[in-house]
Amino acid sequence: MDYNFQIGKGIAGINFDYTVDRVIQTLGKPDKRQEDSVSLYLQYERFGLFLSYEKQKQKQKYIDLSIETDILLYEGKNWYNYNKTKLLKIIQKIYKKKNYIFD
Repeated sequence: MDYNFQIGKGIAGINFDYTVDRVIQTLGKPDKRQEDSVSLYLQYERFGLFLSYEKQKQKQKYIDLSIETDILLYEGKNWYNYNKTKLLKIIQKIYKKKNYIFD
């Protein structure tokens, strides 16, 4: 599994714009799937991934994919090894390098 984070794109081989079907096609059947009137949750314990979608009311489809993971690599370094202060400094440098506004 590739846990490298690509800003604005995705992580673990999953792009933030993937549909539920595309995620399942890519990762296989989730270990746990839970759905309510607002959200859909997919848990892949074997990969340390937890994905959630929000339901768009007008079209009754899932949008806004969020991905949580046990490992988050960026430029070969696991962000979970840093404290909050150090991580914010790293993020500020990335934003500056990419000409993004950091707020």
